[in-house]
Amino acid sequence: MKMLDFKVKRFVGIIFHLILAQICLAQTGIANQNFGKDTLQLREVVVRATRPLAKLNSEGFVTEVKGTVLEKLGFAKDVMGMLPGVLNNNGSIEVFGKGKPVFYINGHIVRNNIEVEQLKANQIDKITVITNPGSRYASTVGSIIKITTIKKVGDGFSFDNIATIGYRNYLYGKDNLDLNYRIDNLDVFGTLGFEKGKDTNSSKNVQNSWLSSHHQQNTTMKSTQHSKLIDGKWGFDFSSSPKLSFGAFYQVSYAPIKTNSSIMSSLYSDDVIESETSAYKDIKLRDLEHLLDGYCHGVWGKWNLEMTFDLMWKKTRENQNVIEQTGINQDFGIKDVGHARLMATELYASHPFLKGNFSFGVDFTNSSREENSESENSIMAGENNKIQELNMAYYVETMQHLGNVTFRIGGRYEHVNSEYFIGGRKNHEQSHVYDKFFPTASLSLPIGKTMVQLSYSKQCYRPLYSQLSNTVHYVNKYLYQSGNPYLQPSYSDNISLNLRYRWLALTANYKKVQNQIITSYTYYDDSKTIALLKKENSRNSLSNLQIMASFMPGFLWKCYYPVLACGVVSQFYKIDYRGNIKHVDNPLVVVKFNNIFKFHNNYMATVNYSWRSAGNSENIKMGSVGQINLSLAKDLSKKWNVKLSANDIFNTARNNTFTIFSGMNDVYIEKAASVRAVECIVRYKFNTVKTKYKGKGAGKKEMDRL
Repeated sequence: MKMLDFKVKRFVGIIFHLILAQICLAQTGIANQNFGKDTLQLREVVVRATRPLAKLNSEGFVTEVKGTVLEKLGFAKDVMGMLPGVLNNNGSIEVFGKGKPVFYINGHIVRNNIEVEQLKANQIDKITVITNPGSRYASTVGSIIKITTIKKVGDGFSFDNIATIGYRNYLYGKDNLDLNYRIDNLDVFGTLGFEKGKDTNSSKNVQNSWLSSHHQQNTTMKSTQHSKLIDGKWGFDFSSSPKLSFGAFYQVSYAPIKTNSSIMSSLYSDDVIESETSAYKDIKLRDLEHLLDGYCHGVWGKWNLEMTFDLMWKKTRENQNVIEQTGINQDFGIKDVGHARLMATELYASHPFLKGNFSFGVDFTNSSREENSESENSIMAGENNKIQELNMAYYVETMQHLGNVTFRIGGRYEHVNSEYFIGGRKNHEQSHVYDKFFPTASLSLPIGKTMVQLSYSKQCYRPLYSQLSNTVHYVNKYLYQSGNPYLQPSYSDNISLNLRYRWLALTANYKKVQNQIITSYTYYDDSKTIALLKKENSRNSLSNLQIMASFMPGFLWKCYYPVLACGVVSQFYKIDYRGNIKHVDNPLVVVKFNNIFKFHNNYMATVNYSWRSAGNSENIKMGSVGQINLSLAKDLSKKWNVKLSANDIFNTARNNTFTIFSGMNDVYIEKAASVRAVECIVRYKFNTVKTKYKGKGAGKKEMDRL
């Protein structure tokens, strides 16, 4: 009888607790909001509460978005800023210690950032952050962010329009329209985008050379830029059955940019002024790009088969006119026309094997970039160069589950034939053939209540095509910039450790790099009055250690969700500077503190703080920078949403400083670019459905290089 009374009291207590919790939730306006999952076992009765917690699996950190407060943030990039190990720097997404990731949405590679910018938070099911990709991905891929959207049902026509207007020195605006028509198993979709803006920025350079005497060039520049972007995409997706689907899309974008600059330069020798120059520079740049993407996915017995292809053409025109005034006016012009093309395809197959699966595939990429420059009345000579590359890759990988332990082992062999042409003739000295094997391995297991993932990979960084060009670009009277056809790829060995314990996520990565590509500061000619910035391979190896801890306690006081992340990047590197060995090993500290507040009547506010300390990266000393961003959003109805935001409210992110150390020279660069802005975003949606397009794409990193 006493035991029965005890159970009745326990049951009444639990019911009272649930009623009280419901009253509190109703008062905070989040009674129907899920926040992740926690379970409290009280004998026969189970009480559940939820909150968004990132999980760690064999791929990486997986964060549930659907049914959590994260789906109310507005846009995908806002969600990414809340993920462990991910930084949102004014819309530029980076994985800590890994740089810019490659994005996948529902299995297909994202080639245009507009697709990520358009993606709404409430369309996302989950996001996976992969810090050490497996053998299927190119050796140049350092990290991946996979986004899985919520599966939509229903036929008919739908559209989703986002209009943005903001002020940053001048008014700017953009509009993106998504269209979709679905009938049975067929999706026909399209996207139209338009952007227009105007902005101003300034910079200050101080160049020092220690030769027989001390030479110093001081330069200040002020620029005004007018930019536009017109983008369109049309495609289809057809699923004849769960075992067969295929689709394709065509995308075209046109981006004209006009920049007007005024430049003031002065030259000193042992603190005695030798000359002063003023210059005016006008640049007109036009980019036109075409992209055709297709895929086919099928299931044959127990085999999963995939085929993807990409065709890309791009044309760039740049006209530069300069007027220099040094007592006598000197006018000269530079015309630069670039053509790039790419053809890429991937074949992939997987099959169940033992307690996991076995997969293999082949990648093929054929790309080229040709650049023709003409110089009129300039000391810079015109150039005609072409780079053509053939890349073949074969990979194999297996994943196995042994109880709670999961391991992946794979390998990727890449053959690259790079040919360099000058004036239509092949230059054998600057043409190379690379054959390299890249192993990958990872181990995931629970240790007590902590989930642990340990992985190793060998990776490669290939120079951008622009970094291989021998075309010289005018920056100012005392500074030119060019590529370096003699650049070699750099290779790194990477060891990564990821931990997940309750509300703590820890990421750590150590890498050692050979042939690190750095920025060098040399001279354009024997007079040694004009500096030349270009890339070169470092003679010394570089080691790098990155650690970041993210604290995500979930909801506090039922209306406040904080994410605090603290990280440090410490490199071990030395360079030759002014005849001595200089150690450039001051660590960089990164802090982000993002906060979500939920109020009555579907209001949500965010307060985000980010800061980076001064420190070294390669042979560069970087200054500190930080900012605070605010936003307020409201769902007016199921169709209308409005968001107001203010970025860098204290204008602390305006100035960025860098100092480059190289040989007997250094250059201090101070850039002032407006980050502070106010913005209003209005979204209207009608019968929205997400396209079922499942293409993975091919040759993403090669497109980035082009």
